[in-house]
Amino acid sequence: MFFASESLKHFLQESLVQESNLPLSLLFWGEEGIGKMTAAKYLAATILCQTDKKKWGGCARCRSCQMVKNNIHPDLKIILGLNESIKIEDINGEEGIINFLSFYPQLSPARIVIMDNADRMTLEAQNAFLKTLEEPPSKSLIILISAQPLKLLPTVRSRLISLRFQRASGNKIAKFLEKEKKIPQEQATSLANLSQGRIGLALRLLDENYLNLRQEAVKDLQNLLTDDLLAKFNYLEQNTADRELLKEKIVIWLEFLNQQLLLEEAARSVSYNKIENLTKELLVAYDLLNNTNINQRLLMENIFLTV
Repeated sequence: MFFASESLKHFLQESLVQESNLPLSLLFWGEEGIGKMTAAKYLAATILCQTDKKKWGGCARCRSCQMVKNNIHPDLKIILGLNESIKIEDINGEEGIINFLSFYPQLSPARIVIMDNADRMTLEAQNAFLKTLEEPPSKSLIILISAQPLKLLPTVRSRLISLRFQRASGNKIAKFLEKEKKIPQEQATSLANLSQGRIGLALRLLDENYLNLRQEAVKDLQNLLTDDLLAKFNYLEQNTADRELLKEKIVIWLEFLNQQLLLEEAARSVSYNKIENLTKELLVAYDLLNNTNINQRLLMENIFLTV
């Protein structure tokens, strides 16, 4: 199992696994792709394991561990919040978190809720969650995960124990890929360098479909920076309808621009000033796409037709 910070892993394993430390409400925060959800699932598996609580991630053999692995454990509720807001019904509805935590654990010593993309909770949902976060039911653990924790209400954040996740060293990622994924050393080193400390990205780069998308997106960006206005307009008209795909491409573009900054000036394919300005505009665009109903084609045209 990969964990960027051994000290954070030790804290979670030694301090939180004991039943006497429950209930708790935690916030795992840090940028995308650095292992927050993986850590939350391993912590849950460790607590819910029926045979070996000293082993991080559980024994992987008992009934409880197998149910966690297959996402069917009756004492574990996971909310992903991927493509839409997390609404008040997800908190206090019939199948919501509050009702889930009100029942006594069925198989294990605790009931656990993991909410990824917690910053996508509506204001109503956050307010409905306040009392439960402040006084979780006995034998319960709540883990909120966010790459943008400042989007959570201050009253929500103040009720959580905040744990920051950071990037891992390239060497650590490379060794993990070699040992656990059986990747040849040279390829593992290359993937680690491309991931820039994000294990999630390194693993995604093993997916041929994602690798093709990444290569295509980088080529698209290079064309958008060099093509004439008509070619840019035609591309943006044809390739901005899928909002989620566009957001994914923006992330890839930002990663590419960041990698360009690491190169010597003579080796860059994009000038420093253009990297700086475009990075700022793409970050704003990503935020707007996440939080508003802005027209994505017009947004992209405003950026690239003036580059």
